[in-house]
Amino acid sequence: MTFQLRTTGTVPPLEHACLLDDRELGWPGLARALQTRAEARDALTRTLRDRPEAAFFWESTPVVPGDPDRPMRFVVLDAPALARVSPQPGPFREILAGADRVGAFDSLGGDARLVAPCPEGPDTHYTHLATFLRHAPETQIHALWARVGAEIEAWLAAGRGPLWVSTSGLGVHWLHVRLDSVPKYIQHRPYR
Repeated sequence: MTFQLRTTGTVPPLEHACLLDDRELGWPGLARALQTRAEARDALTRTLRDRPEAAFFWESTPVVPGDPDRPMRFVVLDAPALARVSPQPGPFREILAGADRVGAFDSLGGDARLVAPCPEGPDTHYTHLATFLRHAPETQIHALWARVGAEIEAWLAAGRGPLWVSTSGLGVHWLHVRLDSVPKYIQHRPYR
């Protein structure tokens, strides 16, 4: 079985699709692949790591319970303002203190689940997704993607409503993948 990413469309921002054996995956399939297949985590990491932008937002189509075959797509949006920020580990320090490599916790408002890496190197490696994928230990990168997959799978198993998966970082300057019940931070209009 072969996992790959394919770019769809020709107008920026380009959409990316995840495929397993040439079949587009929905979120349930990708969530499982992120947990069980190193090649899935590697392909996603490589695609994002090799982007030319110094910093970017990663945004995806929503996870829709009851529609497992709906293709998962994502875009990468240039974020020059994010490239200029300094890391801000303070807000998550206490929460991540007891975690192993990666922690998952509810947002202050309780409407989102956040998945964030624990500091294992210089804080500058954890400011946003681009710096993390380019500088953090590979084992920690794999742990982050696997935890994102597990959190999405748990959301689906609980039978909740739609879920938006993205990264921003303009609020707290420490990488956190946001699994949100509303598209609060989604900038790509077609995904709202």
